[in-house]
Amino acid sequence: MKKIFLQIALIFLFSSFSFAQDVPEVQRPLITKITATWCPSCGGWGWTFFENLVIDNEDKATLIAAHYDGQLVTVAGDAFASNLNSPYQPYFYVYNDDVGASSSTAATKRTEVKDIVDLEAAKSPIANAGMILNLADVQLQILTKTKFFQTASGEYYLGIYAVENEVVNFQQGQGNDAVHKKILRGSLLDDTFGELIASGDIDAGSEFEKTYNIELDANWNTDHLEIVTIIWKKEGDTYVATNTNLSSDFTPVVSNENVLLQDASMEVLPNVISNHAIINIDLEKDLKDATIELIDLDGKIVADVFQGNLPFGNSSFNIERSIVPAQGMYFVVLTSNQKVITKKVIFN
Repeated sequence: MKKIFLQIALIFLFSSFSFAQDVPEVQRPLITKITATWCPSCGGWGWTFFENLVIDNEDKATLIAAHYDGQLVTVAGDAFASNLNSPYQPYFYVYNDDVGASSSTAATKRTEVKDIVDLEAAKSPIANAGMILNLADVQLQILTKTKFFQTASGEYYLGIYAVENEVVNFQQGQGNDAVHKKILRGSLLDDTFGELIASGDIDAGSEFEKTYNIELDANWNTDHLEIVTIIWKKEGDTYVATNTNLSSDFTPVVSNENVLLQDASMEVLPNVISNHAIINIDLEKDLKDATIELIDLDGKIVADVFQGNLPFGNSSFNIERSIVPAQGMYFVVLTSNQKVITKKVIFN
């Protein structure tokens, strides 16, 4: 009975995880601006050109401003510039192809880019990635499914990126309070160009699922954040963009801590665990038939920490990093008499 109740109680936390990812059979080109905050042209004709590209194409394309230097530089931005072999800034690409824009050709190139995007968006994709985004504070869980709609051959990688819109920051030519569009905040995976998802001969209909647990930078504004997936095909030493997808549809993961179980409090110190942590429980009265369990984001019990009666006052329990199979977000769940307290913890 207790296990059934625990599963029901955790539906509030984990119900959003049960929906299958929708993999859109859509071709969505990648438009990249290589830029830097100190660059006058990036804040001059390049600024206007990129804003117009956003206006024209954001419904059909994924746009990224990758800073390889300056105040908004990121490791990913520098890697994008190197991968594209960008000779200077501002420089603009559709997929990996130089647009050829300059101050004198910007109007013509704006039309050309829109025509390219319209043609690409009408194509059938080789592959694409769908995603579900579950957000608890700054802890983001990304469930991805990559599907190949056509037969393919080669090495394909899935990259995942944070792109923030309306970032207020200095830009030469625009001033200290320039509102930047589509800023590449960084790769959400260890490698800028992601993880290998398929190689060799790949059959049409092949699907590959991955789950990632990521801590976002607390300075990023999630109200303006897009999570972008890019499927790259590696050709020699170059990663060639094949298709993209984006989403800002974050599903909040809400904890019901200190609501269902009265006369009790629980804390875990530290709640970001590299070696070990202590679970401290304070009770105003004895707690009968109590359990303390560690639950993963799929609602599975990873470890039984305690079973039995808890006395009035303070009780402490030690948990080690070694009890979990992988780093990421988990929940410590105290249950008694069909009542629950949960606490979020992160294992490094």
